Amino acid sequence: MPSLLDIPPEIRFQILELVLCHIRALPPDPATILQERLELHGALYQSWKYGPQHKLFEPNGYATNSHPLLLTSRQLRAETQSALHHLPAKRSYRLDVMLVHEWELWPTWLSVPALWTRLDSVLTTIRICGAKDRSGRSEFCIGDCSGPPIMWCFYSLLERFLFYGPVGERKLGSEHRNMTINSLTLDVVSSPEIDATMTEPAPTYSEWYRSREGNEDNDSASKIIMRADWLVNFLRDWIGSLLCMSYHTARWGKILYERIGTVRLCADGVLIKEINLAQRLADLRHNDASETFGNIRPRENRVAHFWQWKTKTLVKRRKAGLPVIDPEDSELVGL
Repeated sequence: MPSLLDIPPEIRFQILELVLCHIRALPPDPATILQERLELHGALYQSWKYGPQHKLFEPNGYATNSHPLLLTSRQLRAETQSALHHLPAKRSYRLDVMLVHEWELWPTWLSVPALWTRLDSVLTTIRICGAKDRSGRSEFCIGDCSGPPIMWCFYSLLERFLFYGPVGERKLGSEHRNMTINSLTLDVVSSPEIDATMTEPAPTYSEWYRSREGNEDNDSASKIIMRADWLVNFLRDWIGSLLCMSYHTARWGKILYERIGTVRLCADGVLIKEINLAQRLADLRHNDASETFGNIRPRENRVAHFWQWKTKTLVKRRKAGLPVIDPEDSELVGL
């Protein structure tokens, strides 16, 4: 019986390319079928604890598309490695994230050709599944000084990926893989049920967001499924707050500058906002101890710490192949 190795090499290469570029089907909406999901342990997060506790993964993890091919034979291993080098999509991953009842995230890796640490792109589709939880609570509400809890779900998902890549359970203290992404796209997809919950007149983003500030169903806006552009606005605002590297946010914003080239925010495939982190970093300045790195003590060290961080981040970005715009800052150390 003929095997894969018996067919002409050029046909076999096309087959390998199709396997490596395969994209899994989207997992079903949680409202349509019961799914087993679990929290992954083993990571040390900077995120507030709500985030790591409210993102649920598939129980069996995800094997890369290339993994079985690399274990088959020496010839197929060599040809797979060659095919990976010539992929038309280069080093790209695809991720699906379901936002479930404004309560938690269900991420699923759809395409991971191989384990790389430097990625050209990660396309993340965010699907809105249902309105706020039946209990009446939305995790978009602002509780304490930490900001909306759902923000930390998104942040911890990105943080885990930048630390370890698209892998499953890790042993506590596992070595970081130091992932970098040249272009991160967050494409929010509207729920097919949105029209059934929309009221007349349709609320604005501000009205919808105000309805999430408390935990009571006090108006019609609190019962509707959010629009895709509303979630884009929310993500834009909170990513922007992290990138300000302020007294409250510098601790969490720094990894975005260190590991990402550009963030693209889309609604149903339409680009809404593109954030050029190279330009943002070049323009970023703090010379007041009350403005940045509030976690650094004593306060007299904060400004120096900021400029040392900025200097090191420019070096890290160059080393990782991320875009860099040389700033004209006399405070930079050793550049």
